[in-house]
Amino acid sequence: RWNPNVAETIECRAMRERFGLVEGKTVLFVGRTIHQKGISVLVDAMSDVQSRVPGAKLLIAGAPFHAVRREDKFLRKLKKRAAKLGDTIQFTGFVPHDETPFLYGASDLLVAPSLWDEPFGKVFTEAMASGIPVVSTRRGAIPEVVKDGETGVLVDRPQDTQTLADAMVPLLSDDDLRCKM
Repeated sequence: RWNPNVAETIECRAMRERFGLVEGKTVLFVGRTIHQKGISVLVDAMSDVQSRVPGAKLLIAGAPFHAVRREDKFLRKLKKRAAKLGDTIQFTGFVPHDETPFLYGASDLLVAPSLWDEPFGKVFTEAMASGIPVVSTRRGAIPEVVKDGETGVLVDRPQDTQTLADAMVPLLSDDDLRCKM
């Protein structure tokens, strides 16, 4: 939690308490909960991350449809898979845009492992503006936004859970590295 202007606000502390993120490192996913966003790869990678960074949590903020509070078949299956890790993974559902800065501020790392060629990705700039690094994939315009080794880590194999976990663990384990990015 490196951006003191955002991370230590009352709202960010409230978000951490609301979702039980007081202890350990927090990985954040913000976006539509659809297959193309690579969220199932991230859920699967969290088992390995959790074994290497005890106490690490994943907070999934989003819904299948913008501003709609209902689930689809993909999200129901995803939640079932996530439940195998106990309270390691939490789903917030849709979060209004004016609350997302506090989610970033309450987190240590944004992971958005897109499987498709993202045309841009506002979540990357929002995370970086909030002072947290990004782990994502070399798809579409993402490499134009996230500078590998500077503002985050980009992986080449978007569907490889091991590669994704290997990119996340050093950032979650090394406060100085995370701060530098």
